[in-house]
This record gives sequence, C-alpha cells and structure tokens, in this order.
Amino acid sequence: MCPTKTTKPNTSTFRKRTIAIGFFAMGIFASVAIFSIKSILTSDRKIEPQVGTPDDVNIYTIQRLKGFQNIQPVVSVGPQDESTKLQPLKNELEMLIDSLKTAGLASNVSVYLRNFKRGTWISINGKEQYHPASLMKVPLMLAVLKKAEGTPGMLEKKIVYKKQPGKVIFDQHFQGPSITEGKTYSIHDLVFYCAANSDNNATHALETNVDLSKVINLFEDIGLPKPDLQNTDFMINAKDFSSFMETIFNAGFLSPEYSEYAAEMLANCSFKDGFTKGTPEGTKIWHKFGEWTRPNSAEVELHESGVVFVNGKAYLMTVMTRGKNLDTLSTVLQKTSALVVRRLTKEPMSIAKLSGHVNSMGC
Repeated sequence: MCPTKTTKPNTSTFRKRTIAIGFFAMGIFASVAIFSIKSILTSDRKIEPQVGTPDDVNIYTIQRLKGFQNIQPVVSVGPQDESTKLQPLKNELEMLIDSLKTAGLASNVSVYLRNFKRGTWISINGKEQYHPASLMKVPLMLAVLKKAEGTPGMLEKKIVYKKQPGKVIFDQHFQGPSITEGKTYSIHDLVFYCAANSDNNATHALETNVDLSKVINLFEDIGLPKPDLQNTDFMINAKDFSSFMETIFNAGFLSPEYSEYAAEMLANCSFKDGFTKGTPEGTKIWHKFGEWTRPNSAEVELHESGVVFVNGKAYLMTVMTRGKNLDTLSTVLQKTSALVVRRLTKEPMSIAKLSGHVNSMGC
C-alpha cells in the first residue's frame, strides 16, 4: 500500500552517511581484490590445453554480404571442408540413396546438411544441378521483405489481384490454398501465400509489384552466380540454394526481425508430404518445396529445403531429387529426412527398413 504522507529526507545527514558507507565499501572491495589476485598467482592449478579435432582445426570460410559501401555483414561462417564427425551419417545416406535409385524411386538425389551450432556440413552429389522451381520463391520473398524494411507500411498495402493478359500460370501437383482473381490482398497476404502455400498466383502478383532485378542482385550479394530468370534451363545445386535458407537463419541479409518474419512464413508451409511426413510428429521445422515438370521430358523434379530442430539444435537440410513421378519423389524426401533426424537423435533405424515401402517408416 502506498503511504499517504511522505517526509523529505535530511539531505545533509544523508550525504555524510553515503560518503562513509562508500569509503567502507571501497576498503572491502580492495581487500577482496588483493586476496583474489594473490590466490591466482600462488595457485597450483594448471590450464590444460584443448585437444583439437579435425573439425576444430579446419580452415573456415566467411561469406559476407555485398552491395554496401562501408560494411560487409556476415552471411555465413563454416568449415571449408566436410565434417569427419558427420561421415558415418553421410555413408548411411549414400547407402539409402543407392537403394532408392536401385528400387526405381529416383534417378538422382542430392543432399546438403549443416549443423548450425558447429558449422559442420556434408554434401552428397553436391555438384548435380537441378531446376530450382518454386524454391525460387524464397529469394523473391527476401527481396520483397528487404524493400519492406525501408518502406514503412508496405506490407499493409492493398492490391486487387488481376492476371496479366496472356500470362500462363501453371497448376502444381502439390497444390495449396491460392488467392482469387478480383479479390483484394495485402502484400503481407501475398508473401504468406507465396512462401507458405507456394501459390503461383500470389507469386505472379508479387512479381508485378517488385523489381525483379533485386532478386538477381540478391544472388550476387550472397556470393552466388547471377541467374538468368528468363531462362527455363536455369539450374542450381543443393549447397548453393541452401545459402538462402542460411541467410534467413543467420539474419545475414534481413534484420533479425524480418528474418524471423521470413522463417515464420516458411514455418506455415502447407507441403506435408516430404520432410514433415518423414520426421516425428511435433518436430519444429520451417521449409520450402519446389516441383518441376520438364517440357518434353519423362523426368520430373521435387526438392525441399528447410531448418529442422533436433534436440534443441538447428540443422539446415536440402534434398533435391529427379525421377519419373512426383509422388514417388516425395517418398524419397520422407525417407531421407527420416534417416537424418533419427540418426541425429540416435534412434535405431535400418537402411533396409527405410528403403522399403513408406508405411514401413511408421509415418
């Protein structure tokens, strides 16, 4: 309860007491400091040298963000070479991929995995190139949010969605909720539909309201080759694409607040037939998928990239696949993520069981 009456303190007496207490405290502090220094100097304890491991003494590479005059923000830091500690997992992944290819589930599979806490990583079929397909919606989202950072109120801006005459927007096999022509949406809504639902209509709406040169510049800013977005044969490998997900996690391109915003959009991903189905229920993950049907080709592609949290640790995982059937390739994504997560949690799981039917995983 607050007092109803207060008495102003005697400032003269208060000042004298404060000075006296101050000198007393300084004396005690000096005594403790001298005693502590003496104890350290006379201690028999020795500092044991840290024994390095191959991962500890690896040469590290630092990727810095370009496009600034006076600063170079860090996008990523990691060992130059693959991790020896993750080699057993890599061996098992290679065995799984070989068995999946032998069974006809895929013709090509590439995997990139990074442990964010240690920076360690492994790559399988790392040089294989794929069409990024809807994975390109990630750099588009980043370009939009970068503009929003410097444009107050941009995400609340409303637009009426109208298709451009003659514009062909392809349907997807793994179809999520989509925006409707003639209805009004905020830029925030469009970003959500684009990132979370991989909606091609929302993507088209964003592209008409954003300078696509910003997307091209983003590739160069994070150290990737400049893409030709008009070339339908544009390709990328799993490790290079992972740079976009890494820059979100590290807040290397956007501010921490906007990076969190981007990750939250991807945490609402409507695609559940890949990593989500292959990992234990309740696993925290934010991710994006992309599917590609090649014109005049019997082969299709299905990819997924995301950050998976296992035992409180964050891992970046990108799996890119090529084969004859999108549903079959989604099974490859499931089995690959199942092996990675269960090995990281030290849960036993045989390659023979994983390479069998989907139901054998108990998912």
